[in-house]
Amino acid sequence: MVRNNDFEGSNNSAQSITQHCQSYIFQLKYNDEIKLRIIDTPSFDDTQNKINMQHILEYINNFSYLNAICFLIKSNTEQMNIFFRLCLTQLVDFLGPNTRKNLILCFTHTQVHETILNSFSMNDILFREDNTFCFDSESCQYLVALQNGIQFNDREKQKYEKSWSISVMESNRLINYIHKTIICCLMPGKLQSIKHAQFEIIPTIRPMLETMHNILRNIIIQNMDSTAKSIEIHSNVIHRPATICLMCKPEIHQVGNFLIVNDFPHEIQEVCYTCSCPFNQHIPIGYMLKYELSNHSLKIDLYQVKDLLLKLCYASAEFALSYVCSMFKCFILKIINKSIDKG
Repeated sequence: MVRNNDFEGSNNSAQSITQHCQSYIFQLKYNDEIKLRIIDTPSFDDTQNKINMQHILEYINNFSYLNAICFLIKSNTEQMNIFFRLCLTQLVDFLGPNTRKNLILCFTHTQVHETILNSFSMNDILFREDNTFCFDSESCQYLVALQNGIQFNDREKQKYEKSWSISVMESNRLINYIHKTIICCLMPGKLQSIKHAQFEIIPTIRPMLETMHNILRNIIIQNMDSTAKSIEIHSNVIHRPATICLMCKPEIHQVGNFLIVNDFPHEIQEVCYTCSCPFNQHIPIGYMLKYELSNHSLKIDLYQVKDLLLKLCYASAEFALSYVCSMFKCFILKIINKSIDKG
């Protein structure tokens, strides 16, 4: 069984247990050359559908192909809800129309009626017996119980062992179906998808702006201070979901002769646990920055640095102008405005 990591463990009943995408790799017994990678993702049926979907798309954008896309459906689900339909449509739009052939339904009970399958089918996305699999959730409960030393009588053992056998049979059928029946889904070419371009560009916005800031600081140091000094930036990765709040008053740290705005991370799920500011005033981050004064000057040509800085400014302005027309215009403008305030 897979243990919870730092990303998981939400106690909020409105949220899925899985908070971040996580990969698990398994070696198949019948073929040493083939490994099975399962990507566990947050739920679609969640109060954070939009955020979860964005995170899933960003994560799978790092892969060149996907063999199958499996949707784990709760046992009490009788039909697809509107949120699931919207996310499914967005996923197909992102991966391309051929993705329809790689969609799989996995139910957590052993009996699925045709009416249920029809309710999950939409337009040209069809779910049939061959791409639908049923797993008895009691088998997982049985395995967890055994690992925790819980004892069962003969009748209970027989019941759980039957449940386990059904799940094993369905697991083998699922792997064989993926391996032998369906063709892997290639990720769309980078130049063919605006979404892909956005996912490639968005992570570079903050590093680029912070680099521009620090270049300016070191230019000022070299122009005003004859001593050999410079300001260095060090990044520390954050291993939990975190954001920067655009409304909260930031921390001010003095580094040499500079007062530098240094934001502190806010933990956020459905709401922010650090402040009461609106949810849409938070920008997700993956690292924090630490500024240090170094006794070594940067061995750089000031003219080259100024030229580089000018090019970065032009590139940032052109990028911001074109990005205003996109669906994520507010996101980029918030980051740029935040950077201007820090300057």
